[in-house]
Amino acid sequence: MRDFISGAARTTIMLTCALFLLPAAKVAAQKSFTLDSPDGRVRTVVKVGTSAVTYSVSHDGQTLLMDSPISMKIEGKTAFGVNPRLTRSDVKTYDKQIVSPLYKKSEVRDNYKELVMRFRGDYDIIFRAYNEGIAYRIVAHSRGSLV
Repeated sequence: MRDFISGAARTTIMLTCALFLLPAAKVAAQKSFTLDSPDGRVRTVVKVGTSAVTYSVSHDGQTLLMDSPISMKIEGKTAFGVNPRLTRSDVKTYDKQIVSPLYKKSEVRDNYKELVMRFRGDYDIIFRAYNEGIAYRIVAHSRGSLV
Protein backbone atom coordinates (compact mmCIF):
# COMPACT_ATOMS: atom_id res chain seq x y z
CA MET A 1 0.00 0.00 0.00
CA ARG A 2 2.87 2.36 0.82
CA ASP A 3 4.36 1.98 -2.71
CA PHE A 4 0.97 2.79 -4.28
CA ILE A 5 0.58 6.01 -2.28
CA SER A 6 4.11 7.18 -3.00
CA GLY A 7 3.61 6.31 -6.68
CA ALA A 8 0.33 8.28 -6.79
CA ALA A 9 1.94 11.19 -4.96
CA ARG A 10 4.85 11.10 -7.39
CA THR A 11 2.44 11.16 -10.35
CA THR A 12 0.54 14.09 -8.83
CA ILE A 13 3.74 16.03 -8.30
CA MET A 14 4.90 15.34 -11.86
CA LEU A 15 1.55 16.43 -13.34
CA THR A 16 1.54 19.59 -11.20
CA CYS A 17 5.07 20.45 -12.36
CA ALA A 18 4.09 19.82 -15.98
CA LEU A 19 1.11 22.19 -15.67
CA PHE A 20 3.38 24.96 -14.36
CA LEU A 21 6.18 24.34 -16.85
CA LEU A 22 4.00 24.11 -19.97
CA PRO A 23 3.17 27.86 -20.08
CA ALA A 24 6.83 28.64 -19.35
CA ALA A 25 7.91 26.48 -22.28
CA LYS A 26 5.50 28.34 -24.55
CA VAL A 27 6.87 31.72 -23.42
CA ALA A 28 10.45 30.47 -23.85
CA ALA A 29 9.65 29.38 -27.41
CA GLN A 30 8.62 32.95 -28.27
CA LYS A 31 11.33 35.31 -29.52
CA SER A 32 10.78 39.06 -29.14
CA PHE A 33 12.48 41.93 -31.01
CA THR A 34 12.20 45.64 -30.27
CA LEU A 35 12.91 48.06 -33.11
CA ASP A 36 12.95 51.81 -32.45
CA SER A 37 12.93 54.64 -34.97
CA PRO A 38 16.14 56.67 -35.27
CA ASP A 39 14.70 59.40 -32.99
CA GLY A 40 13.37 56.76 -30.53
CA ARG A 41 9.76 57.97 -30.61
CA VAL A 42 8.25 55.15 -32.71
CA ARG A 43 8.65 51.58 -31.47
CA THR A 44 7.56 48.25 -32.81
CA VAL A 45 7.77 44.98 -30.93
CA VAL A 46 7.85 41.88 -33.13
CA LYS A 47 7.15 38.50 -31.57
CA VAL A 48 7.89 35.21 -33.28
CA GLY A 49 5.84 32.49 -31.61
CA THR A 50 5.33 28.85 -32.43
CA SER A 51 2.20 29.53 -34.49
CA ALA A 52 2.44 33.15 -35.68
CA VAL A 53 4.47 36.33 -36.07
CA THR A 54 2.85 39.37 -34.43
CA TYR A 55 3.80 43.01 -34.10
CA SER A 56 2.67 46.03 -32.12
CA VAL A 57 3.40 49.73 -32.63
CA SER A 58 3.66 52.60 -30.17
CA HIS A 59 4.51 56.30 -30.44
CA ASP A 60 5.94 58.16 -27.44
CA GLY A 61 4.86 55.25 -25.24
CA GLN A 62 1.22 55.29 -26.43
CA THR A 63 0.07 52.05 -28.05
CA LEU A 64 -1.22 52.60 -31.57
CA LEU A 65 -1.52 48.97 -32.68
CA MET A 66 -1.73 45.96 -30.38
CA ASP A 67 -0.31 42.53 -31.25
CA SER A 68 -1.40 41.94 -34.84
CA PRO A 69 -0.53 38.78 -36.77
CA ILE A 70 1.43 38.85 -40.04
CA SER A 71 1.00 36.15 -42.64
CA MET A 72 0.52 35.66 -46.35
CA LYS A 73 -0.99 32.61 -48.02
CA ILE A 74 -0.53 32.01 -51.71
CA GLU A 75 -2.77 29.29 -53.12
CA GLY A 76 -0.90 26.02 -53.49
CA LYS A 77 2.18 27.38 -51.69
CA THR A 78 3.44 27.46 -48.14
CA ALA A 79 1.91 30.14 -45.94
CA PHE A 80 4.49 32.74 -44.93
CA GLY A 81 4.35 33.67 -41.25
CA VAL A 82 2.31 30.63 -40.17
CA ASN A 83 4.07 28.20 -37.80
CA PRO A 84 7.27 30.23 -38.30
CA ARG A 85 10.74 28.79 -37.66
CA LEU A 86 13.21 31.64 -37.25
CA THR A 87 16.71 30.79 -38.49
CA ARG A 88 18.45 34.15 -38.04
CA SER A 89 17.90 37.85 -37.50
CA ASP A 90 19.87 41.04 -38.00
CA VAL A 91 19.35 44.72 -37.13
CA LYS A 92 21.03 47.56 -39.02
CA THR A 93 20.81 51.35 -39.14
CA TYR A 94 20.72 53.25 -42.43
CA ASP A 95 21.19 56.96 -43.04
CA LYS A 96 21.73 58.00 -46.64
CA GLN A 97 20.70 60.63 -49.18
CA ILE A 98 18.61 59.71 -52.21
CA VAL A 99 18.96 61.88 -55.29
CA SER A 100 15.53 63.08 -56.44
CA PRO A 101 15.75 65.13 -59.66
CA LEU A 102 11.95 65.39 -60.05
CA TYR A 103 11.10 66.39 -56.47
CA LYS A 104 11.15 69.88 -54.94
CA LYS A 105 14.35 68.92 -53.07
CA SER A 106 17.42 67.67 -54.91
CA GLU A 107 18.04 65.02 -52.21
CA VAL A 108 15.85 63.25 -49.67
CA ARG A 109 17.18 61.74 -46.45
CA ASP A 110 16.50 58.00 -46.04
CA ASN A 111 17.03 57.30 -42.34
CA TYR A 112 15.70 54.14 -40.66
CA LYS A 113 16.50 51.06 -38.60
CA GLU A 114 15.84 47.67 -40.16
CA LEU A 115 15.15 44.23 -38.69
CA VAL A 116 15.55 41.31 -41.09
CA MET A 117 14.22 37.96 -39.89
CA ARG A 118 14.98 34.86 -42.00
CA PHE A 119 12.66 31.88 -41.67
CA ARG A 120 12.77 28.24 -42.63
CA GLY A 121 10.78 27.96 -45.84
CA ASP A 122 13.10 30.44 -47.56
CA TYR A 123 11.45 33.76 -46.76
CA ASP A 124 12.20 36.93 -44.79
CA ILE A 125 10.01 39.36 -42.91
CA ILE A 126 11.66 42.78 -42.93
CA PHE A 127 10.63 45.64 -40.65
CA ARG A 128 11.75 49.24 -41.01
CA ALA A 129 11.34 51.86 -38.30
CA TYR A 130 11.33 55.43 -39.62
CA ASN A 131 10.78 58.57 -37.55
CA GLU A 132 7.41 58.82 -39.29
CA GLY A 133 6.22 55.23 -38.84
CA ILE A 134 6.74 51.50 -39.33
CA ALA A 135 6.79 49.43 -42.53
CA TYR A 136 7.13 45.71 -43.12
CA ARG A 137 7.31 43.39 -46.08
CA ILE A 138 7.56 39.67 -46.77
CA VAL A 139 10.29 38.59 -49.19
CA ALA A 140 10.13 35.11 -50.73
CA HIS A 141 13.44 33.67 -51.94
CA SER A 142 11.98 30.62 -53.66
CA ARG A 143 12.65 30.10 -57.35
CA GLY A 144 9.84 30.18 -59.82
CA SER A 145 6.55 32.01 -59.89
CA LEU A 146 4.51 32.55 -56.74
CA VAL A 147 1.30 33.38 -58.56
